Amino acid sequence: HRPSLLLSPFPRGKIIGGHEVKPHSRPYMAFVRYLIKEKRKNCGGVLVRQDIVLTAAHCWGRQLIPPETPTGTSAQGLQPR
Repeated sequence: HRPSLLLSPFPRGKIIGGHEVKPHSRPYMAFVRYLIKEKRKNCGGVLVRQDIVLTAAHCWGRQLIPPETPTGTSAQGLQPR
């Protein structure tokens, strides 16, 4: 028995089924940008506290704590944390 491979017709990195919202209408949402092996990665998250962002485990891969992670909201812009 050979395993089957399922290929998505949707491009990677795209949001499926989402919709545009008004700027600054989701103040609890966070944007996280970081580097892993010289490659820039982007991920989303949710503010749990002013200084804590909850995000998915796959955003970090095997790297637990990046040396410097710029985070921010649409109102703040990105700031190193």
